[in-house]
Amino acid sequence: MKEPSTPNDAITNDGSPVPVTPDELLEFKHDLEEIVHDAAMEVHTRRTTSEDTRFCRWEGQSPDGLRWKDRLDGRPAFPFEGAFDARVRLADEIVTEKVLVLMASAMRAIPQVRGMEAKDQEFGKRLQLVLKWVLKNKLGMEWWRELTKVAQYQEGDSPAAAVLGVFWCRETGLKYRTITLANVAEFMVKDLKLGLEEVEQFVYAIQDPSLEESAARALVEMIPLVKPKRARRVVRDLRENKQTQLPVPYLRKNQPKVRAFRLYENIFFRRNITDIQTADIYVPEWLTAVQLRDRKFAYDYDEEFIEEVLEHEGETAFDLEGTYRALVPGDASVAAGEDPEPYRGKYEVITRYYWATNEDDIPGLYQVTFSAFAEVAATPRQLLDYPHGKSPFIWFSRETLSDRLLDSRGWPELLMTDQRFDKIFHDTIGAHAMLSVPPLKRPRRRGQTKIVIRPLAEIQEDRPGEIEWMQPPQYPVVVDKMMETTERRVARFAGRMHETVPAMISRLHMDMSAFFFLSTLKEALFQMVSLCQAYLDEPQLQRITGANGKPVAQSREQIEGEFDLELDFSASELDIEWLVQIAEFLGKYVLPMDSLAVIQRDQLVAWLVKSVLPNLADLIVSDSGGAQQSEIKDEEMNFVKINAGIEPEMLADGQNFPLRLAVLENILKKNPESGQVMKPKSQEMLAARHKHLANQVQQLKNAQIGRQVGQPALEQ
Repeated sequence: MKEPSTPNDAITNDGSPVPVTPDELLEFKHDLEEIVHDAAMEVHTRRTTSEDTRFCRWEGQSPDGLRWKDRLDGRPAFPFEGAFDARVRLADEIVTEKVLVLMASAMRAIPQVRGMEAKDQEFGKRLQLVLKWVLKNKLGMEWWRELTKVAQYQEGDSPAAAVLGVFWCRETGLKYRTITLANVAEFMVKDLKLGLEEVEQFVYAIQDPSLEESAARALVEMIPLVKPKRARRVVRDLRENKQTQLPVPYLRKNQPKVRAFRLYENIFFRRNITDIQTADIYVPEWLTAVQLRDRKFAYDYDEEFIEEVLEHEGETAFDLEGTYRALVPGDASVAAGEDPEPYRGKYEVITRYYWATNEDDIPGLYQVTFSAFAEVAATPRQLLDYPHGKSPFIWFSRETLSDRLLDSRGWPELLMTDQRFDKIFHDTIGAHAMLSVPPLKRPRRRGQTKIVIRPLAEIQEDRPGEIEWMQPPQYPVVVDKMMETTERRVARFAGRMHETVPAMISRLHMDMSAFFFLSTLKEALFQMVSLCQAYLDEPQLQRITGANGKPVAQSREQIEGEFDLELDFSASELDIEWLVQIAEFLGKYVLPMDSLAVIQRDQLVAWLVKSVLPNLADLIVSDSGGAQQSEIKDEEMNFVKINAGIEPEMLADGQNFPLRLAVLENILKKNPESGQVMKPKSQEMLAARHKHLANQVQQLKNAQIGRQVGQPALEQ
């Protein structure tokens, strides 16, 4: 079958903004319609069944967890009225566990930005400070909320995948400023960066009442956010009162923005994609009327487009039954239906991102915003010229089975039958218990007798002793064994921590999940750093990094290939017992063998502290250079104490003894008289201090020499 052609895969200009023609807009709509009826419907069918499994939804549920006839459209409840109807949340439990591991990995992993060359290390440290500042102060909880949604979609959806978008967000606001007739020209030239000639013409027009309308129009052209009515008032106040309150535009928001996308709910593309970076993508967005009108100024939306869209409140181009079903409906026991008013007071706009080549055959990522209900586009077709040169969409997937990205299965889809049989077993146990307490009675009379078996059933007794207790059958032991077998099989398949699952298997599952999640997350952080380099102004960057005027790269040449970003974490580090075993192994076997000091002990200590106490690591762990300086200053202070007659404490461990001995000997070497002028007691303290440090250094050497016995005589 011939693959449908991609609309507008060639741009007949140099890539500058160009209005979208009616024919091009029609192609966009037809292409989107094909995607909805092809890929989106297939995914919707898979997801509905998967969600019903995870959220325990089925026909006839009751809030009390029992089966009743009136909930089943009059059909009799099986096995009896009021029977147990268990919510077994096996799939939900496993998805939650997997999400917790992924989020803990993201929280524990510390992004490290490094320059590609040795000379760029300071540059890398400054960029790392920028990234930390953005994540903590600008994005804050938005970052963790969106990342949690990505993890939920990746583990619990069908297909088991998600997309994280990394964009740069600029929002303009207005603030009032008092302007006088005397300084209006200076303000417009210096603060608003307007041309001197047009400002002089504006100031001249202000002072002539007959030119009030032309002056107001000029003000609207110079400051588009100012409405004509307010512009006339500003001109009149300047002329009559010599001052006015002028609404001045300012950059209210200038920062990265992240958004988690759920496949075929708020992001659409063809189902045969193998690389999200090269895919044509449609992103619907719901806006209120206020937000839609504000985009005339923030994103230069066409006025005609806005008016057309405002006539279609709540209407969507994605008519997929159940796509937006509530995950937690008002009555949690009833299968969720469609919200009768899911988008009341909101209006849908769609942005298309697609790759195309210009007239010089140079590829670029273009974007255009439109609506299924408008005959004009909201914006011209324009190049999304992000400095990293990539698509802002990053693909997250639970598993990789083939080249096709959608071939990934979520946990509810995989555990559907296991959870169903687990529910059957729980229901039978509940039904047996309900029938056994209290025990039933049966009539002793001869002949046929009809008895309705259910808990607390009443049976009429005509003569005393006519009815005796009924002995219910014993519950089959095989059911318990089947439940245990299911639990063991699921635990091993999902890599859960279980007594029957080898610890190595559980760790492999956790480590591989964390590895792939963090490897993908690293790409998102890399794009974020690149955007910060390009779009944060230099004074703001210097305030963040404290660079003392050192420039942070702004050009594309400096951005590309100048830094690398690492994000490493092993989910096994979440297991304290495992960390203790590793620390004991290193201390007992590895460190004593390190005769050549190839192991960076400061880094090892920092890693252990960050693994056990991540929240305190930044406070109590210093870098090796800082630690050495602290040891040097402390030993210099010890010399001062000895000179004053105060003997410092002599510790047996926890100090850098070779460094301290070198500091003490260096003081005496540079100024031999410093030890000679001491009082006798101080000289005794100094000699004892020197002997203590020398002995500790010798002990370290002895430990290394003890590992080197039995060498050939010539080598000795």
